[in-house]
Amino acid sequence: MAIVIIGAGSTVFTRMLVSDLMQDAATRDIDLRLVDTDPGRLALATALCRQLVAEVGNAGAQVTAYLDRRQALPGATYVINTILVGGRPGIEADLLIPAKYGITQTVGDTLGIGGISRGLRTIPEILRIARDIEELAPDALFLNYTNPMSMVVMALETATGARHFGLCHSIVNTADELAGYLDVPVADLVWEAAGVNHMAWFTRLESQGLDLYPSLFALPASDPGLVAGDGVRFELMRYFGYFCSESSKHTAEYFSYFLPHDGETERLRIPVGRERLDALDQQQAEHDALAGRLGGVQSLLTEPSNEYAPALIAALESGRPYTFHPNVANQSADGVLIGNLPAEAAVEVACTVRNGAVSLDRVPDLPPGPAALNRQAVAVQQLTVQAVLHHDLDLVHQAALVDPQVSAILKPDQAVALVDELLAAHGPSLPDLRRRRLIAVAPPNTLTHASRKGNAP
Repeated sequence: MAIVIIGAGSTVFTRMLVSDLMQDAATRDIDLRLVDTDPGRLALATALCRQLVAEVGNAGAQVTAYLDRRQALPGATYVINTILVGGRPGIEADLLIPAKYGITQTVGDTLGIGGISRGLRTIPEILRIARDIEELAPDALFLNYTNPMSMVVMALETATGARHFGLCHSIVNTADELAGYLDVPVADLVWEAAGVNHMAWFTRLESQGLDLYPSLFALPASDPGLVAGDGVRFELMRYFGYFCSESSKHTAEYFSYFLPHDGETERLRIPVGRERLDALDQQQAEHDALAGRLGGVQSLLTEPSNEYAPALIAALESGRPYTFHPNVANQSADGVLIGNLPAEAAVEVACTVRNGAVSLDRVPDLPPGPAALNRQAVAVQQLTVQAVLHHDLDLVHQAALVDPQVSAILKPDQAVALVDELLAAHGPSLPDLRRRRLIAVAPPNTLTHASRKGNAP
């Protein structure tokens, strides 16, 4: 069994995935092929994984490093993708340029103007990876972790024939958080969730046959300290009736209700400013710390994680049953999975592994309010994906104009100027984009509005 990790230089994440693989008998004896374009990071990831193999005393596993993914792909069984196109400079541009226009973001990698920008430079490279897989490892299963998840999955489904799942831990992490909020053992929590990535909704929340939503609604008043750092999701639940699957930090930037309004960042304790860039610095520090531990006596094995890829691979290889929530095309062979979302959407739904095969099951329609919020997100995703696939600059501008936060803060000419500045910053990473129909030239001096106080990273 050959497992290829593309973007293996993300050493903290690679360590977790490989640690999980090494601790399961079904995935211990693997041909592990690590791919990264950074020789230094690749060398560290390779040494780290070889130490993990040695720790479990596994002579049956082998670890090989590749700078060229095409050399790693032939005969692959699984391909795990964790690439970051543009690196830290790309993230900084996605945060700092919109901040000049008064657009505050907390993460900027999934939805909103940051998600659009990242999608434009990420989708083309992932499509190239998928086409390499089709050519060199046509039977491989492509497991994508790279954001913007929904856009990537939508593009893969539209433009390639590669077998794929988009994997994100937001739903299962939220289930753990809800169990903690409600003081219920996570094993006793009965829940169902579905929607789009980073905006799935817990439509069922029970324990021992009791509906737990009344208790969850009461928490902000009965125990405000417990949920103080999750104010955005509790606020959404207050008005839309259901709990959302991504953290409040992420969720805050997906709508126009929070960040554009003075006082809401303080009231809801939304981390803004340089918090995202500081987190990147912390990740680099963790990477450097791993380098210092290689060859030492400390174990590199980690506690088994809740990441889907290792568990999914183990279930497929062993025949064990396994339920997970991947991102897949809403339009399946048996019909639309979520009836009140567009067929073209990428949706996050429960899937089950049985006897080495994955079954996709239709789920009930989402409640009307959450479904409407999902359709709003899907509209921006569709415009961005179609912009990439058809090299259409008009659709990029329209994606920004449809985004809730951009449209709440900027006039159309300002939104166009923001997009054009992001395109200029990312340059060679982007597809060739051309105007197809519109003449949306921003007039001079579009930045006449004041930046929002205290929100620029």
